[in-house]
Amino acid sequence: MLFVVVMDVLNSLFSLADAEGLLSALGPAVIKCRAFLYADDLVIFIRPSRRDVLALHAILEVFAGCTGLCTNLDKCSITPLHCSLEEVALDTLGCRLVQFSCTYLGIPLSYKRVPRSMEQAIVDKVALRIPKWKGNLLSLAGRTVLVKSTLSTIPVHVSIACGLSAWAIHAIDKLRRAFLWSGSDAMPSGKAKVAWLSVCRPVIYGGLGVRWLWFQRSGSQRMRSDLPSSSERLIRDLFRACVDIVLGDGRDNWLGGLALEVVAPNLFAAVPRRFHNRTVVEGLIDRRWIKDIKGHLSVLAVAEYVDVWERLQGVSVSDQPDRFIWRFTPDG
Repeated sequence: MLFVVVMDVLNSLFSLADAEGLLSALGPAVIKCRAFLYADDLVIFIRPSRRDVLALHAILEVFAGCTGLCTNLDKCSITPLHCSLEEVALDTLGCRLVQFSCTYLGIPLSYKRVPRSMEQAIVDKVALRIPKWKGNLLSLAGRTVLVKSTLSTIPVHVSIACGLSAWAIHAIDKLRRAFLWSGSDAMPSGKAKVAWLSVCRPVIYGGLGVRWLWFQRSGSQRMRSDLPSSSERLIRDLFRACVDIVLGDGRDNWLGGLALEVVAPNLFAAVPRRFHNRTVVEGLIDRRWIKDIKGHLSVLAVAEYVDVWERLQGVSVSDQPDRFIWRFTPDG
């Protein structure tokens, strides 16, 4: 905990340097943070100018002098993004150059979809964990435990962050299937005793409880496929800032480009959770949105109630579906 608190001081130094103009702005005003910390790992975004590189070096030196946490530049790297090697000023920091795409905290980073070469590294990591020398010495139950506790957990971290392609999922499943039935990383044809789909069934349904990675991609076969997917608040806020919503048949829960959760947060808090996804047209029928409000209302909630009432007076639905318009292109 103390280490985390100390590292937060470094983030404050970068914020102060931004405020004082020691570091050049990164671009759009929406980019408010240039330093990202995870334990002792630090990612810093700066302009490719010698002035910014010198300022960065000075900040790290000041931080090291005050805390004793010196930066090991031999373990650091510089990754140019849309700039040349000369602009990066490698001679100032003395770090090694790493071209983009790269990896950070074990996660492959790329402009586009993750290249197959990076996915191959994940497949190789699974293959290296297969204990070939003792695979035949383990029973089927023992190999099942290793498949579920080791081989199946290796790709989870990357899958959560960026997802794996169908090719990578097939390659990993091939390794897991081979070790389960033959105790090695390769399996001759006809060695499997039951189909892989049956292996991946829950134990109570006659399977071995091995999770099938493909279920993370193909939604129709999952019991939770009909449940709403969760998204980060920052992503939702970014979507709301970039999109205008034109009300049509009222099948969405947006009004005037905003959800009622945003327009009237205090009033929204008085609505039970089971009514949170009610659409505009559902709320307008017999003024059902009023009946959804439960309990006592605060002064702020009453004011928001009046505001919502006035907003709804001029609302009319049509036969056309609701439309989402992207603000930053002429054609929407």
